[in-house]
Amino acid sequence: MYSFCETQNILCENQYGFRPKHSIIDAVSKFSVYVKASLESNLITLPVFLDLPKAFDTIDHNNLLRKLHFYGDRGVDLEWFWNYLTNRFQFVSYHHIHSASHSVTCGVPQRSVMGRLLFTIYTNDLPHALTHSKCILPADDTTIYCTSQNPKELQRNTENDMRALSDC
Repeated sequence: MYSFCETQNILCENQYGFRPKHSIIDAVSKFSVYVKASLESNLITLPVFLDLPKAFDTIDHNNLLRKLHFYGDRGVDLEWFWNYLTNRFQFVSYHHIHSASHSVTCGVPQRSVMGRLLFTIYTNDLPHALTHSKCILPADDTTIYCTSQNPKELQRNTENDMRALSDC
């Protein structure tokens, strides 16, 4: 799957998390270089650092399957992902006492290789929702940043992009 994403150039250039030959250090470096260049051009950069708690647990299975289809997973491949994501249950076990079992309707396993890739694919289209800002996706966090000479314009543009993100 990683190979397919790489050969088809599916993952956006600002997607650094959970990718071979990409690291958090690369993401921080890119952001630092951008901010330095902005400062040298007398521009103001407003960053917004997003950290969605339990990000892997919030992934809607239907939206993820739709995105996988959009990126080219069809037929048996898409069916495999559907089987991987659906009909999952969870319960708590402590000292041989078990809670009731509950259906898992969203989320992907965070500690698995597949879960990391699915999260990366799920967030891959986030930059397309931004009109005025740029973003860096280092892993399950996101840095959005906007630059302008005018502080009021900077605030307005950043707020508009944040609203756009909440609507995606």
